Amino acid sequence: MGSGAVLLAVEHAPPGRRAFFGSWPQLGFPAGLFLGTVAFSAAATLPDEQFYSWGWRIPFLVSVLLVGVGLFIRLRLDDGPDFTRARSARRLLDRPLLAAVRDHPGRIAAGIAAALGHGTIVTLFTVWLLSVASGPTGEHRSTALLALMIAAAGQCAVTPAFGALCDRIGYRPVILGGLAAGALALLPGLAWAPGGTLPATLATFVPAMTLGHGAVYAGIAGLLATTFPAEVRFSAVSITYQLGSTISSFAPLVAAAVIATGLGHGVVALLALLVAATAATAVVALTRAPQPGSR
Repeated sequence: MGSGAVLLAVEHAPPGRRAFFGSWPQLGFPAGLFLGTVAFSAAATLPDEQFYSWGWRIPFLVSVLLVGVGLFIRLRLDDGPDFTRARSARRLLDRPLLAAVRDHPGRIAAGIAAALGHGTIVTLFTVWLLSVASGPTGEHRSTALLALMIAAAGQCAVTPAFGALCDRIGYRPVILGGLAAGALALLPGLAWAPGGTLPATLATFVPAMTLGHGAVYAGIAGLLATTFPAEVRFSAVSITYQLGSTISSFAPLVAAAVIATGLGHGVVALLALLVAATAATAVVALTRAPQPGSR
């Protein structure tokens, strides 16, 4: 999630449409996952010697064009109206990050836990389970990558719909439903995905990524953006999201360590459920608290 992009979208949204507008920048992740997987799948068709020598660099070089497009767009955007009003009222702070941690420690902690939930879904399914689904020697890698591409494309399609649903029924039921879908998809996924068939692999990745992560990722942007006042919002949202995502990046290492010790896949699934429950508790706390950024 790009905090600046999300805040610009949310602050420019009309009343009652903040989650929908905030969900559009969230398309960057599934679109990038889809395009990145396509690019590396194409590069991987090269002979191994060429791929490891220079072929793997091609997707990264092409991405430079996207960076240029993003910079072009950002330089032509105005600040959000909430930030503009705070600046006009001289409410901007010299150290907004310190102020956010000092004045809103509970919201910061809850935001980190909420971000940890969606990040764990991503890393477990797109890194660790993708490796499991590819087979011990990578014999099913193409099938696993195809399933992941389809799931990512599906998430692109449903993310704005989940954002609109958040505006209609609230953040809580949408995000909690997504956390449940992502966590519950892991256990059957461990039984289905290693089989190497496309239907079984799709039955693993679509519920987790398209539905589970799609719902959580669509809602988390607007929820965090409306949790903090404008004068600390950018810093607060950035630290909560980035810390939660950074901690969750260790999930594949934890899962691999659990399997290496012989504890089994069931323990990994249990840990994922515990993380999802923690994130769900944080989301409930955030949605019950007064929202200083709402209007």
